Amino acid sequence: HYICIPDKSQYLKYRYRIMCAEVTEMKFKNLRAIREDRDIKQKDIAKILNVSQNTYSQYETGVISLTAEVLIKLSNYYGVSIDYLLDQTDNPKRLK
Repeated sequence: HYICIPDKSQYLKYRYRIMCAEVTEMKFKNLRAIREDRDIKQKDIAKILNVSQNTYSQYETGVISLTAEVLIKLSNYYGVSIDYLLDQTDNPKRLK
């Protein structure tokens, strides 16, 4: 089934919405929880990572994939394992 979309900008917005709807967003509960437990605002973490608050928000909700560099910075900042940040374990301790 086809949809007529009159201009390119509307097409791109529509295509983005479809792509986002098709992808199941991975929400990183531990990433959000550790930030909130420490009363840190998204904008403050965003400054540390040198990204916008919106970008950081999209990291937490899984809209944008976390890069290795971002994961390492967050792991070092919070003093927890990357597996914990990615909800792969409930244990925040890093292996030595």
